[in-house]
Order: sequence, then structure tokens, then C-alpha cells
Amino acid sequence: MKKLSQITPLILLSVVLLFASCDKTEIVEEVKYSSTPDMSCTTGINYVADLGVLELEGTAKITGNDYSSYKAFFYLLDGKKTYEEVKKQGKKYAAGTVSADGTFSLTIDNLEWGQIYSFIASIEKGNDWADGKVQTGRTENIGMSSTGGIIELTEFSATIKCYSTLHDPSDPKVGDVGIHVYVITSSGPSKIFSYGSREILNNDRSYTIEVSFLKGGTKYCYQAYTLLYANAQQTGGPEEVKGKMKEFETKPLKYVANAVDLGLPSGLKWADTNLGTDVDWHSGGFFTWGDPTPSNANALAWRDYKFGGPKDSTLTKYCITARFGPVDNKLVLDSEDDPASVLLGHGWRTPTKEETEELINKCTWSIEQSHGITIFKATGPNGKSIRIPAAGDAPEDETNGVGARILTNEQVHMWTSTLFCKLTGYNPVSDICHSGWTFSAGMKGASPSDGMSSGLGCRPRESCMPIRPVHP
Repeated sequence: MKKLSQITPLILLSVVLLFASCDKTEIVEEVKYSSTPDMSCTTGINYVADLGVLELEGTAKITGNDYSSYKAFFYLLDGKKTYEEVKKQGKKYAAGTVSADGTFSLTIDNLEWGQIYSFIASIEKGNDWADGKVQTGRTENIGMSSTGGIIELTEFSATIKCYSTLHDPSDPKVGDVGIHVYVITSSGPSKIFSYGSREILNNDRSYTIEVSFLKGGTKYCYQAYTLLYANAQQTGGPEEVKGKMKEFETKPLKYVANAVDLGLPSGLKWADTNLGTDVDWHSGGFFTWGDPTPSNANALAWRDYKFGGPKDSTLTKYCITARFGPVDNKLVLDSEDDPASVLLGHGWRTPTKEETEELINKCTWSIEQSHGITIFKATGPNGKSIRIPAAGDAPEDETNGVGARILTNEQVHMWTSTLFCKLTGYNPVSDICHSGWTFSAGMKGASPSDGMSSGLGCRPRESCMPIRPVHP
């Protein structure tokens, strides 16, 4: 190569690397390189928090201070590399011309997080050149931690604390933080719930999420995540940074009940809680019509429903017309198919349509709030009451049924033991028998002060709904 200009220059080139909170920096080589043996180069490093960005700065000292004709560059290569590797294989970034005070700089973004980079600063004038020595640094890598772990665990819910190890939670590049929850199946984890929000991130970089309405006695795992954008405008699609998966298992369902005499004309007593729980603000277990095995799906596929036939809409039991299957004209659940009878025993069962109508018509109804759940309170003629939590009509989830439910918090639907068909009060010309009668209640407006309505409804048999047991 040609030597630098006729004026013998002495160039001192230093490079400062500013980037998102790097690891320890290591000088790979002490070799000096230039087109003349009269040059010497040094390189320094500093730290500034900014994810995925390298802010490179060079300083040149040339005898005579004639910087205007020199062009500045940076060579960058991922990994810990030698000078020769960086110079030959690295990407060359133009940094403009050297300023009057001998400095030049360049910001390089969209780099990998947690990646070691080797870099060289360089100035050129024609065929003359001078380089700084190669150095390495590691860009900041955001970490997701499950250090907080499970704070509280019940048969239906898990309260989980996680950490997002950000340098600056207020950085506009930071999107939502949250968790993914998976149910563990024989074929591996299956996602059933995701929730995230930027607002839940605390100043100590922690956040806590309660995952409610899980299935009792079931193994799950969760994974913390943060969404990060390449720029402060949060455009271009975020990158999701995930933590490690961590397993947990919900506690088993509790099949207990206490009978409450409301003073109803029939003398029938109603349980103080839903089937599967011992607290009156919780929905308990969810069941398809006529199947004592709880399921936390919104609805099962017809082929998976206990009385679903080999073809869609065909039935194996509780059928009133031959075109759907063998006719048995059974209109009320047999005790062997009644979840309350099977799981509680001792005379407990699911209420019939008529018994549910009595509760609706003979009680005074009001609305309360408990644990963030809307409660529909039924007060009987004798002044005693039961509380029924909002539960049912969970939205469809991406797994078609495994795992968690998110309630509307405004309405409730619960099974009766009566088949919904023309023989039990439905359209007298219809032969449909694929649903069950339900107790349904809901708020009339956005606030409990707007009042409520209650009555009978129906849901497809394969829907998963709670049950409030009754006792003679």
C-alpha cells in the first residue's frame, strides 16, 4: 500500500464503544496496524444502556490537524475474532468524514442481544489508512426470571411473580411484559393462556399475575416474557424475549357441600357453594351435561362428549328421536350421570328445571362483589341466602379447550339435570335434544346498581358449565 501523505502524520485513533450495558470487555490483541510504521492506535470502551445498539466513536490525531480529507469507517463482526478476521470478514460501516476536532461516530442498531462483537475503527485517505486494534464487547441481553415463582396456589388459580431484568422499564422500546401458561399433556405443553401489559411492570422490574379458573389437580407450566421493539416508536413487530419454563400443579378440587334451607315451598335445600369448591365466590368445577368428569374447556368437541355418537349430532343416550340415535326418552339425568350425585353422594344431585324455576321465582335477588367477582345473591322466604358467582360463557381459547377460563364477570350459567327438548317445554315441533336447561343470570348494565335479570336458558350439552347441587 502507499504511505500516507508527504507530511509525516502521527495518528492516534481511539474508539469508544457505547452500547446497552455490556459485559466485561476484553482486548483481543495489542497489535498496531497502519500503512506507515509512524502511526500508533489505541481503543477505549464505555457503557450506555440501549438494547441492540452499538454507538461507536473514534478519535484521530494527525500531525497538522488536517482531518477534512479523511473518511471514517468501522468494521464489525460477531463473535470473538482476530484483527485479520474482522478486517477481511467484518461488515464495513461508513461513518462519514472526520470532524475538525478529529472525532467521528456511528450508531449501529438492530444487532443481536447478548452477542459478542469484535470491532475495529479505521480512517482512510486514498490508499492510506490507519486502524485501531480489535476489541470485543457483549451487547446487553434482556433476561426473564421466574425467581419470584408461585406466590399462592389453589385448586383453581396460581399467583405468579416474575422479573424482567431491564435497565430502564420506562424505555419506549419496551412493550408488554407477561406470561404464557401451558397445560402439560401427554404430547407436551399446550398453551392455554397468555396475558401481558406494560402497566403491570413495577419499579423493581417485577410483575405479578393471577391466573384464575385453572383445572384442579392438574400440572401446568408458565413462561415469563417481554416484548421489545427495535425502535422507540414500537413499530416493525416486537421480538418476544422469554424466560425458562417452570412447572406447577394446582390443588385437587374439593367435593364438599353444606345444605342451606331457604324456606322454599318444596322444602328443597341448596348447597352453599358450587360443585368442586368450598368457597361461595368461586365457580368450582366445570362439567359437560351428564358427565361427572370435570373439564376446564369452554366446550368439548362433539366426538369427545360422553354421549356424543360416532358422527356429528348423533347421540348414545338421552335421545328423543331416532334420527339422532337410539330413542330412550330420558329427560332427566340418571344418578350415574349426575356429577353432583357421583361426586358428593349422600342424596346430593343436580337440580331439575322445575327446581331451578322455584329458586328464581321464590327468592329475592341482588348483586354483590367478592374477590373481584360478581355475585348473584338469592335470599329465600325465610331470610337465609346463597351466593352464586358469575361463571360460564368463557371465550373460546386457542387450544379448543384445554386449561384456563377467563370469565365475563357479568353473568352465570349453570346446569340443571333436565334435557332441553320439546318434551320439557321447548318448541313443541322440534326434535332437537342436544342441549340442557340452565339457570342463567346477568347484570342489566355495566354496574351492579343497574340491577340484574335471571331465568332459564340452555346450552349445548358439550359446553362446560358449573353446577350448584341440591339436597332433599
